[in-house]
Amino acid sequence: MDQSSFDSELSHVTLSLISMIGFFSDSNRNLKSARSSNKSYY
Repeated sequence: MDQSSFDSELSHVTLSLISMIGFFSDSNRNLKSARSSNKSYY
């Protein structure tokens, strides 16, 4: 595998990781806000 294809593969994996991390942090934020709103009912 030459350097250019390795670089493009690496940047693709990095973008995937960044989007996954962003998705998970958004999910955690939504879960926290759901929990805090549920507490107000009780």
